[in-house]
Amino acid sequence: MLIRKSAINLSYAKNGLTCNLPKIYMKSTRKQVDTTDSRAYEGSRSIINHPQTERDAQLADHFRVHLTGIYFSQIGPEWDSGGKCQSDCLHHINIGISGRRQVMHEGKLYDLKPGQVWFLPGNTPVERRFHERCEVLFFKLSCDWLPGFDPLLDWPDRGPRLAQTCDVEEWRKWQTPDREIGVVELLQLRAQLLNWIASAIPELGAVITKHLDTTIQFTEIGVEKSAI
Repeated sequence: MLIRKSAINLSYAKNGLTCNLPKIYMKSTRKQVDTTDSRAYEGSRSIINHPQTERDAQLADHFRVHLTGIYFSQIGPEWDSGGKCQSDCLHHINIGISGRRQVMHEGKLYDLKPGQVWFLPGNTPVERRFHERCEVLFFKLSCDWLPGFDPLLDWPDRGPRLAQTCDVEEWRKWQTPDREIGVVELLQLRAQLLNWIASAIPELGAVITKHLDTTIQFTEIGVEKSAI
């Protein structure tokens, strides 16, 4: 079987100009052909046909979530940060299973209650306050649009965000020791993580756009230097 490499050249419109991003090479085994009779499409209309919608579709398509860990924690007083502000370099999505805790960020106090899903962005120091013993299911993850660049690490308005509420019993099942977690379960979880992030950050499109405005400038400079 012949393997043909094809280059995908991503582009990003900035200030009316199109910036070409580094090419991504993918292997394709054969030419794909749609053999559907054209009459089957009669009465259909494209929904993604406005330039702004197409641009947003591209922003959404290349946004990726990389799950690095799933944890179940029984929290005691040692969780309290003792008045210090601390941060992970990865993002956390926390589901409160039982008990109440608090985090303080830039003078604002947040109550983390059972049945709530919280997005705690990386590189965002918070003070942790313990009140009672808790059970928490949490996910560690990173994101990117350009490979290796996380748009949610340098987002100026980042802070704890309530994403949604959930059925505690549904997520309690994830801490079962013998639970099997396969490809299907991980794909479903990834979709849910994206849903929670989008709910927590309704301005996500603007966050990614601002990140690209900055990152592309430095990426282009880096490419030029490496070519010398």
